[in-house]
Order: sequence, then structure tokens, then C-alpha cells
Amino acid sequence: MTPSFDIKLASVLEAYREFVAADKPVRCRLIHYCGLDVVGGVDVPVDEIEARITGCLAEGFHLDWKRQGKGILIWVQEPDGPLPPWESVEREEPLGDVAAILQRAGFGRNLDGA
Repeated sequence: MTPSFDIKLASVLEAYREFVAADKPVRCRLIHYCGLDVVGGVDVPVDEIEARITGCLAEGFHLDWKRQGKGILIWVQEPDGPLPPWESVEREEPLGDVAAILQRAGFGRNLDGA
């Protein structure tokens, strides 16, 4: 890792620790975006949250978090993708209809299987 990455990582982890200092989360859900699509959502054990944040930053992903009841919701987006609005993250939905976009671009007649 580079010194600039170490500084960024320390800053992000400090911000996360400040965010949860007063009220530790009891669960965590991480939603992964790639471009407009949702790659998936996974439940992350609370004691692994910082390791996941570190790994996501090391891969160059953008990320953010917010409270969701007694838990925490984290989104990660691959580099150069649009930053997802919380409404989409909370519903674990894509940011656009990828099949329709590809169809309009001429890549296949019907990519959604219908």
C-alpha cells in the first residue's frame, strides 16, 4: 500500500469509528454496485465491518454508510460508476434498467428472458 492510501484509509476508518462510537451497530448489510447494476447484497458480521471497508477501499471502490434501525447499511460502487442514491440502496435495486439500455443500444432483441 502507498502512503497516500494509508492516509485515506486512516481517515475513512476514523470517520466510521466516530459514526458508530455512540451507538454500535448490531448488524450490517453491504450492497455492491457495478455501474448501474446491483452485484449483490451481503450481511457482514459486525466484527468484520472495518475489514470490509479496508478491502473495498483497497480495490478502489467508493463507499458510504448510514444507519438503518439498529444496523448499518453500506454501499460500495466500483470505480467510475454513478454514486447510488440511498433510496436505491435501501431497496437493493439497480440504478437503471440495464437490459433495456442494452436493448436500445442494439445488443440483443430481448435480454430479460421474456
